[in-house]
Parts: sequence; C-alpha cells; structure tokens
Amino acid sequence: MQINTALDHENENQAKVLRGVWYPNTTSRETRDAFLFNDALDRFDAKFIDELPKIIARDKERAITQRMLTIKTTSNKKLEALAASIGASKAATFRSIIAFWVDKVGVIGKEEEKPAKSEETSQLLMVKIALLEKQLTACTQTLKEIKELTK
Repeated sequence: MQINTALDHENENQAKVLRGVWYPNTTSRETRDAFLFNDALDRFDAKFIDELPKIIARDKERAITQRMLTIKTTSNKKLEALAASIGASKAATFRSIIAFWVDKVGVIGKEEEKPAKSEETSQLLMVKIALLEKQLTACTQTLKEIKELTK
C-alpha cells in the first residue's frame, strides 16, 4: 500500500546509512529506500518503544519532506500500533523509528568497522604467508635438484 508520509529532510542520507550497514554490497537501485524504511520498521523491537518519544522530542524542529512510500500492510499495522501506544502520529513514529536505527547502526557500524578490517587483513596475511611458505619450499626443492644435476 502506498502512503504519503512526512519524513526527515535528510531521509536519503538516512537510507544511505542503513543501506551501508544492512546491505553494504547493494546500490540504491537494488535496495530501494522504501524497502529500507520498511525493514527498519520490521526490525524495530517493541522493547525500545521508550526511545521513540525522546527521538520525536529531539527531532521536533527538524525539517520534514512529504514523500510517497510503499509500505507493507503488516508493517503499516505495526506502525499504527506503535503510534497508538506512544500517542504520536504515524508519520512522527515512522520518522523516529528510522532515526532510531540510523543512530543505532551508526554507532554499531563505527565500532564494528575497525575489527572487521583488522580481522580481514590478518586472514589475508595468513593466506599470503602460507603461499610464500609453499613457494619457498618449492624453490628450495628446485635448487636442490639443480645442484644435484650439476654434480
């Protein structure tokens, strides 16, 4: 179903952040913003519901943009339930859920980025070391065979 909703003026950047963490090997054409925002809503756990009013209050003065999005029926029902439980509009609740994930994955992405790179680098080094050891063994064997032929 399509809804016309007010999103944060920076919604394209928010989608870029979420895409970079959740679907890093895709482009904006492969993983559309509407899919990401539906995914953010689907991933949202009700145990974090107390965070939403704080985000709504924090972002109250931010610029918003009207945007037409396709939202799944099940996601829309979840959004309506969450909005009713915190006493906010669907649009404000939707914006706060997106902002919640952008804040959360921004921190997670920064924390996990460095260890992942160092782990990847150490694995690459181990492969290169094993390759060099094999090559060195082969070179040593070839040198021995050449010396025996020259005797």
